[in-house]
Amino acid sequence: MATRRGYQGTYWITEAERLLLRRLLNAVPGNYLEIGSFDGIVATEIAEEFQEKEIHCVDLFQDAHATQGGHRATFEANIAAHRVRNVRIFEGDSRSVVPALAPGYGVILVDGDHAYATVRDDLENAWAKLSDRGMLVFHDYGQVAEVTRAVNDFLAGKTLPLALRVDSMGCVAGLRFDGPALRRLERWVRWELPLRRAAGRFRRTFRLHRGA
Repeated sequence: MATRRGYQGTYWITEAERLLLRRLLNAVPGNYLEIGSFDGIVATEIAEEFQEKEIHCVDLFQDAHATQGGHRATFEANIAAHRVRNVRIFEGDSRSVVPALAPGYGVILVDGDHAYATVRDDLENAWAKLSDRGMLVFHDYGQVAEVTRAVNDFLAGKTLPLALRVDSMGCVAGLRFDGPALRRLERWVRWELPLRRAAGRFRRTFRLHRGA
């Protein structure tokens, strides 16, 4: 769990996962759908950076299996403070809300209720709404057992490979995802991100030693 200067509330993704989302949004055309937005920090940041995209957020704003409930008032305060106009909140159960949305999203993040059945439904529903050139993203893979099992069963059922993995964030590419773009993303995950992390550790160690 982390906080961010200039925002109310908390969020749960790592800095590397945050960077991966931005890489995907830069690489993939189309709007962004987030299933499970908590306090809206991630969505508001994305909306501010990618003003040409519509940011759609689905959340029940209640505690659920293996996850805490977010706060709509906090989310709306973040939107207001940053004056973003491209965010739309859909309050409700994702299994009812997502099937009613129009298809064609470029990037979809699944990070709602972590119960096995809900994750499977969210993945299936999100896949149906994803552009065939888009990227389906899921969080807490490898950290929450039911999420991991649901993702593995979803991938096996559709014979889909795991395209990218950073910390507990995994990605599945749409069936017509751009090949060169995917290879660039793979290089970033394999080479550039580890170098960035190593440089960050060096800077922190250097500052610590200087302060000693």
